[in-house]
Amino acid sequence: MKNLKVLVITGSFGNGHLMVSNSLNTILEHYNIDVIQHDLYLEAHPLLTRVIKDWYMRCFTHFKPTYKLFYYARQDQLNSCIYKKYGLNHLKTIIDIHQPDLILNTFPTPVLGLIKKELDITIPIHTVITDYCAHKNWVIENTHTYYVATKKIKFDLISKGVAAGMIKITGIPIAQNFKIKTDRTAWLKRFNLSPDKKTILISTGALGILKGFKSYVKSCADDINTQLVIICGKNDSLRLKLKNDFRTCSNVVIIGYTKSMKHWMSSSDVLITKPGGITLTEALVTETPVILYKPTPGQEMENAIYFQTNKMALVANNKKELMTHTESIIRNHSIRHTIKSQMRKEKNQQAAENIIENIL
Repeated sequence: MKNLKVLVITGSFGNGHLMVSNSLNTILEHYNIDVIQHDLYLEAHPLLTRVIKDWYMRCFTHFKPTYKLFYYARQDQLNSCIYKKYGLNHLKTIIDIHQPDLILNTFPTPVLGLIKKELDITIPIHTVITDYCAHKNWVIENTHTYYVATKKIKFDLISKGVAAGMIKITGIPIAQNFKIKTDRTAWLKRFNLSPDKKTILISTGALGILKGFKSYVKSCADDINTQLVIICGKNDSLRLKLKNDFRTCSNVVIIGYTKSMKHWMSSSDVLITKPGGITLTEALVTETPVILYKPTPGQEMENAIYFQTNKMALVANNKKELMTHTESIIRNHSIRHTIKSQMRKEKNQQAAENIIENIL
């Protein structure tokens, strides 16, 4: 295997695709395989990609109808992608330089399907779908194998013309540290939190979904039997604001960027977050009950529908529903038990290993 060279194509629209790539790279490097990773679109057209990424992030807060139209438009027309040839010349340069034996793709990159027709290059392509739904742009010509999270995605791909034998249900790869067991009591005490209280974990991400949530957080904090941990990611302005707002609340902990989400999820009774594919998979593996807040139409909505339909999450479309669902999970043992049981049936902790073993 030492002579095998793998080109990993990813994208930095959110951190999920990069996280999946890093998880797979760790396993590949374990086999002493030469791994070359490229963020194709960012490298090919850096200025335009940054503009598109900014629009993409803003859509999740300010232009949801616009993103809905973009995401759901012409799903039955597989060749109608407006960025079908985007990055083709740079892709050729990368392949010419590195001469990879195969391409491992973790981002909807339709241009990969053109390398045989446009560049006369034949390289096996392996595509890892990082959500609980399959947008048409994940369907890439000349793909050798698709790796998906669920039977539903397999059926969706089949309906789009993909042969069943090309699809493997493996789960979505996440960081290897999610396999490490967490000592809940020790972890909470480390942050002066009580292991005897119900712990609410809120992940705001870079978008700051807590805007206007002061009353919700205060209501939860006023309950002597609950405590809150709010992860602000790299949103320092939100972190500082919340620290000031709740400086007198000993049962509210405000944290910025952390590499310890595994420990926080494992130590919490409920997670409130946006329904990104990687976050949901992390919750699945740690069996953390989830409330999905205001899913944006598109992959977030599709992820949320899947988890809600399969009784692995509750969806809140407003603050009133958020409070109701929080109280239901915190107070009702049977609801927590049902969610955890369903997650236990669904989760796959060996996704990365299964994918790499199949490739090799």
